[in-house]
Amino acid sequence: MIRFLHSCSTSLLPVLSAERSCPLCNAPHLDRTKRRFVDRLLSLVVPLRRYRCVACGWEGNLWNNSR
Repeated sequence: MIRFLHSCSTSLLPVLSAERSCPLCNAPHLDRTKRRFVDRLLSLVVPLRRYRCVACGWEGNLWNNSR
């Protein structure tokens, strides 16, 4: 399932620490962004949140550890 979601241009990467960092450039700060309809559907099954990197502009989904 992770491979399928990754091929749909969303990055589904587990983040183990409470601090979020960019999976591309490892910048220490990510901002939450508005979720798409597909993201909302997926979050019913898998705890996801959508983020955007301030440094490089990467945007995608990451696991939500607090659920």
